[in-house]
Amino acid sequence: AYIEFQAEPAHIDEDEIKRSLEAEQLACRDIADCLAESKSTAVSRQYPGFLVLGADQILENDKMIVNKCSTDEMAFEQLKTLSGKSHKLHTAMVISKDGSPIWRHVTTSTLWMRELSDQFLSWYCSKAGETLTNSVGCYAIEGLGRHLFWKIDGDETAIQGLHMFPLMDFLRRHQEIPV
Repeated sequence: AYIEFQAEPAHIDEDEIKRSLEAEQLACRDIADCLAESKSTAVSRQYPGFLVLGADQILENDKMIVNKCSTDEMAFEQLKTLSGKSHKLHTAMVISKDGSPIWRHVTTSTLWMRELSDQFLSWYCSKAGETLTNSVGCYAIEGLGRHLFWKIDGDETAIQGLHMFPLMDFLRRHQEIPV
C-alpha cells in the first residue's frame, strides 16, 4: 500500500537517551519505545496538526543491548558473538500529534542465527556493504542478511523496521489511508 510521507530527522541525542535509560535498567523493549517516542514528539512539535511517526529498534542479546558497529571489523566480531544463538529485536513505533504521543506499538521478534564460519563471515562482510554499519545486528533481513538465519519468529516488516499491519490499521482508523 502506498502511503505518502515526508521524512524529517529528529534532532535528539539518541546515544545519550539510550545510556540514561540503560542506567535506569529499563527493559530493552521499553528503551526502543522511549526512543521512538522521543523522535516522534520532537518532530511533531515542529509540524502542528500533522501525524508524526517515530520508530526505533533495539537488538537484545542475553538481556544486553547490541549497538550498531562503526567498522567492518567490529561487525565481524559482533556477528561471531551472535552466531549460533537467538536474539530479540524490539521494534517500536509511536505516532504523535502536536507534540504528544497518541498511538504506540512495540513488537518483539526472535531471530535464530545459524552457526557462521569465519570463512562465511568474511564473505558476508565483504558483500554486505553499508548494511554492516547502518543496521543494528549488521544485517538487513530483506537482503543478504537473510543468509545469516535459520529461523525467525516475527513479522518481516517489523524486522525491517516498521511493523506495517498495525501501522496501516491505525492510519485507516484515522482516515489517513483508504479504508
